[in-house]
Amino acid sequence: MIMSWESLYVLILLITANSTPWIVGKLSAGRAAWPMDGGRIAWDGERWLGCHKTWRGFLCGILASAMVSELCTGNVLSGAGFGALSLTGDALSSFIKRRLRCAPGAEVPLIDQLPECLLPLLAYAPHLGLTIYDVLGAALAFSIMGLALTRLRAVMFMLARRN
Repeated sequence: MIMSWESLYVLILLITANSTPWIVGKLSAGRAAWPMDGGRIAWDGERWLGCHKTWRGFLCGILASAMVSELCTGNVLSGAGFGALSLTGDALSSFIKRRLRCAPGAEVPLIDQLPECLLPLLAYAPHLGLTIYDVLGAALAFSIMGLALTRLRAVMFMLARRN
């Protein structure tokens, strides 16, 4: 089955919102990487979110989503809101992983994908005219891509360590 325009649009926004912080982080070499949690420690002795969640990444992801949305639909605010919710879901994933005592940057299948895609998809479904099939299709496609990229990144890391 072919994806609807709405499903493709939200998938593009999800990819944009969630890849931009990583790209900007690599390009900025750590400059302006203010942690969202301010380095604070939670009740369990772990950081609230960890060092990979920065205001720079959050704001850049929102801005990139707004720009992509402007290009696709002419609606900057919708893209910004969608990006903000997706990155809030990503922060929630980080919060959960810290409570599970996962190492910073550790990949946890589905915990890394579902909050950041379902939060904006469910919130924006009525506004964007998404059906339940659009939401499920975009969430499934995003999760599969995320899992595949995680595997690819792990293989590339292993090969790089050998050399």
